[in-house]
Amino acid sequence: QEYELALAGYATIESRLGLADQDPLKEPLVRTLRELKHLADTVIAFEKIEIQVGGVALYEQRPPVALINGQAYSEGDLLGEELIVHNIRPDQIEFAFRGLILARTLEARP
Repeated sequence: QEYELALAGYATIESRLGLADQDPLKEPLVRTLRELKHLADTVIAFEKIEIQVGGVALYEQRPPVALINGQAYSEGDLLGEELIVHNIRPDQIEFAFRGLILARTLEARP
């Protein structure tokens, strides 16, 4: 979970991946490295998004609702250009972002 460090390490080998990509034995490793770079880039971008959760309402027989950045959102709603509310739970909200499911944990209130 050292995403900045992972990106720095990737940057040191990125220019040489084109050659390794041509080798059938190394191609799976190159693909994995690129996927890990995408993961690190996505997590870092997600962590920079301002998400203020004002609360969560869970109803019987009705979809859950979360108050995010002052507006009510349900599962499946688009928040901004790339962020989709994926799953609302009492303790966290999951978001779909750039092909990944990432969560923000709600802070416990006294």
